[in-house]
Amino acid sequence: MFGANWNQNMNNNNNFFNFNNAFNFNCPLKVIKNQIIINGIYEPSSINSVLQAFGSLTYLNVWLKFLESNTQQIIFGNKIIAKEFYNLFSTLYTGQIPDSSSLINNYINKYKTIYKGNIKQDPYHFLFYLLDFIHTETNSPYNPNYNVNILSTQSLNNKKNSSFMYNLFSDFLKQTQNSIVSNYFFNILGYKLYCPCCNTTTYFYQYKFIIKFNLDDFLKYRNQCYPYKSNTNLTLDDCFDCYTGNYNIQCTTDGCFNAKLCCSFVSSPKVLIIALIRSLHTYKNDLNFGESININNYFQSGQNNFNNVYYNLKACVGLNNFGKYFTDVKMNNTWYRFYGNQSSMINSNNIYIYEPQILIYELNEMNFKNFGWGFC
Repeated sequence: MFGANWNQNMNNNNNFFNFNNAFNFNCPLKVIKNQIIINGIYEPSSINSVLQAFGSLTYLNVWLKFLESNTQQIIFGNKIIAKEFYNLFSTLYTGQIPDSSSLINNYINKYKTIYKGNIKQDPYHFLFYLLDFIHTETNSPYNPNYNVNILSTQSLNNKKNSSFMYNLFSDFLKQTQNSIVSNYFFNILGYKLYCPCCNTTTYFYQYKFIIKFNLDDFLKYRNQCYPYKSNTNLTLDDCFDCYTGNYNIQCTTDGCFNAKLCCSFVSSPKVLIIALIRSLHTYKNDLNFGESININNYFQSGQNNFNNVYYNLKACVGLNNFGKYFTDVKMNNTWYRFYGNQSSMINSNNIYIYEPQILIYELNEMNFKNFGWGFC
């Protein structure tokens, strides 16, 4: 099963970055193809653009290597999406031409059953549901009998106690969340809600495997707080500042609308995925983002054990001026663009030309080796 053995083997692997016996991770990526055309259900380029982005991730190769050498633990059973995901990237890393048709077919069948009525298939929605499916299929709780509703049933007095809520959430994650996705993608966020009307402060925690930045709202927020920046592009620092800043929200205790909500990172993932949401498409770069970022300033006080938590950009899913999705991927210090059934080497400046949709960052190698996941 994908459970305690997975965590133990991966966390104790001293040769985490030794790929000598792994799949051929250093070869140029192949174009992921598919032969699925189902009008009204999805846009194939948006789905393949997400899958192509995953091909650059170190973690993915390590996961495949682990499963390849521990075949007795590959018990997929009815884990259809996880199995197809594994098959797709096993094909990719052995130098063959991968075809995502089977994965997409099975995904669509699951999607229509579970998420009826929502046929929106931009890259963010596909990525969100894909990771949700894989997490559900590969989650092997340490304690299957744990009360999963324990967080929502706490009294107001308990919610006022930051340490109590943190420890409760930490235990909840340890007992219930143990999957491929939780080991690599989970962002743990701590929230503080203060209401001046009833003078109460409450705390709660959440996990997210995608950080979603609503650029329209962030522009308004930033321009109100920092008018002198109103004529410039948003930066990732602006976005993190807006994301973690104080927002007006309705108090859950007395219904007051003057309550303030702020959040911070409690634990960061090994793979940081940022989705950029807009109401209107610009088809040009409207966000300044770097090939490396430091999120140290956005950690909850006392939770970050490192002076600097750096991430390196591995892939960018973008939208060009024809309204078509493409993927820029960094492999062996070289950028490649995948568009339709073609791929080409590009200059690093080209990743900033068109409208970014999804940014995928991976924890810097030194952080990756030493950074402990907060709850496992």
